Amino acid sequence: MKTINDYKVVNGTYFDNRTNDKVCSILANYVGCRYQRVRVFYGNTESGKDWCECYDVIGYIGRSCGSIKIPLLIPTKNSLGGGGILDHCIVKITIDKRVVYEHPKYHCPIEVRGNEVWDVEKNQCIFRGKSEKAAKREFAFFKGEYNTHNYSA
Repeated sequence: MKTINDYKVVNGTYFDNRTNDKVCSILANYVGCRYQRVRVFYGNTESGKDWCECYDVIGYIGRSCGSIKIPLLIPTKNSLGGGGILDHCIVKITIDKRVVYEHPKYHCPIEVRGNEVWDVEKNQCIFRGKSEKAAKREFAFFKGEYNTHNYSA
């Protein structure tokens, strides 16, 4: 079980000790900011490899209640709560599709093959669209150029 000594505190928000200082600063500065959508990209912070997560990665930054206030990702402006952010696993952050933090070795191991998006390292399809345009749009989502999925393209 973690104690207060296992965290670093920035502007009243508690972050895992393994979290990059710039990530802490960015997230702490956006706590309670309901006009800037933040997107976090989780991955391996040693290699910089993006895990290509597509769920629960976009929203507004909030803070939990209690004695240890961790950062939360609030899905919409009107939401009352959200899930805790794995702050020590962040390899990239975008705000309104603009990159504000990127791990020095950041890479996303996916590519488009026809109407499919493939994980190159695992050699498996992670998205199959109706057209090449749909696959390129999904690829752009994983790269952070779009913040919504568009399966109908």
